[in-house]
Amino acid sequence: MAIHLRYESEKGGDGMMGDIRNRIDVLGLLGLIVVSLLVVAGGCANQNTASQDFGLLQTEYETGNYQRSLDRALLLRRKSSGQAKAEATYIAGLSAYQLKRDQQAIGFLEPIAIGRARYATPQMESNAAATLGLLYQRDGEFATAAEWFERAADAMQGSDDRAEARLHAGQSYQELGREAAARTQFIIGLGDARNSQLREEIQFELDATGFTVQLGAFREWDNAQDTVRDFNSSSAASVGSGTTGLGRARLEVSTDDSGRPLYLVQVGRYGSMKSATDAAMQAQASGFLAMVVKLGR
Repeated sequence: MAIHLRYESEKGGDGMMGDIRNRIDVLGLLGLIVVSLLVVAGGCANQNTASQDFGLLQTEYETGNYQRSLDRALLLRRKSSGQAKAEATYIAGLSAYQLKRDQQAIGFLEPIAIGRARYATPQMESNAAATLGLLYQRDGEFATAAEWFERAADAMQGSDDRAEARLHAGQSYQELGREAAARTQFIIGLGDARNSQLREEIQFELDATGFTVQLGAFREWDNAQDTVRDFNSSSAASVGSGTTGLGRARLEVSTDDSGRPLYLVQVGRYGSMKSATDAAMQAQASGFLAMVVKLGR
């Protein structure tokens, strides 16, 4: 019997680094962390009962009832052996991740990811590593996240799966301001990617050249101009002897998905996420809404 359980990272993620974090969350490793729950003969005392239990586990997880899926996975883990026990442990880790119980999730997933869990399949090991990458990425621990994503990519079988893990590794390196390392991951990922949407996503990252601080996106020109004037007359923009201002804001014209004009108020150009984030925090301290966005070529 094979039960397929799809895991997707939760959506969301606002704030001054919202542009990149939203890209991370929207992609969400869709299709990457998929586990086949193969109830191994002899792994449970009664295979029919085990099949029913894993079926309920699947339903609870896929309907977002993560507390119940965690409880059931722990029960199955106690009464199972072999691969069934390893798979129950894996689902317990996913459920704990969704509940944001990080230490519990790490306790279940890390032994699987590093190959120390008996009967865990290579697929479970690479998927557990990717889940740990998501966990640390969500918590802002981007160096650790990048390591787990790279480990996952090295072990994954599917070319698009590897490419998505490389994409996430690169985005984590960007958060650290390590542009060369990020670019390496994107190039490798682009070579693996077969899905056209995924290729576009990776190409977008490769085409980006640094970061800027965005103070707003407006449909009305006058509103955008008002924001430019307000910022340029503030202490945040001041540049001169004894000041550490960000410089003057500029107005860029873009379009939304329907082709209507969109007026972007931006300030500065930065080579790393860290320097752009520091600038955004400075703008926020002066009372402006500010977020970091990527610049294109």
